[in-house]
Amino acid sequence: KRAVKNLISDDKWWRTELQEIIKSRKEPYITKEELVRLMEWKLARGKWRPLLNRLRSGNSPEDVIKVSKKAFELADQDAKTSVKDAVKAFSQLACVGPATASGILAIYNPDKFCFMSDEPLEAIKGNRQYTLSYYVSFNEELTQRAERVGLRVEEAEQSLWACAILGFAQATATPPASSKKRKNASEENDEKQSTRKRTR
Repeated sequence: KRAVKNLISDDKWWRTELQEIIKSRKEPYITKEELVRLMEWKLARGKWRPLLNRLRSGNSPEDVIKVSKKAFELADQDAKTSVKDAVKAFSQLACVGPATASGILAIYNPDKFCFMSDEPLEAIKGNRQYTLSYYVSFNEELTQRAERVGLRVEEAEQSLWACAILGFAQATATPPASSKKRKNASEENDEKQSTRKRTR
């Protein structure tokens, strides 16, 4: 059973509090408790997988701090490979793949990283693959699209996710039958008025 009872509060924490917590530290890092909470948020928001026990048992508090410090250091670099390097660094932790790593990095630097959520990933790439190379490609493509409309890449991800959840894509792709009828009636009326003007 999906543990979603804390989803709203965890989502607010992720969006509005976690970045400030991380950056308030002299050397940015996350704690094991924060990593577990982020994983709970990610799993409740998307597809539930039995990863929490392995995440807790497979990572020591010291390892989480050490690895996250290195990942954030890489994320701050200007090198072309910094996105790939930062995400890859987090993979040293048990049960932390590209999607979970992106959830950490997207809130740390939303101008450079987006969260690898299911719906935006499918919208941009056409399907879902959770590999490092696929994330780098997805992040790059979404960054380019975000720049065209003046958004941060993570803002673009959140916009796509909201549209998918609210069903905008389906609604705009296939207008309701009533809408089609109103449009056809309007077009017929325009044609009749145009015919009358020509015959006068």
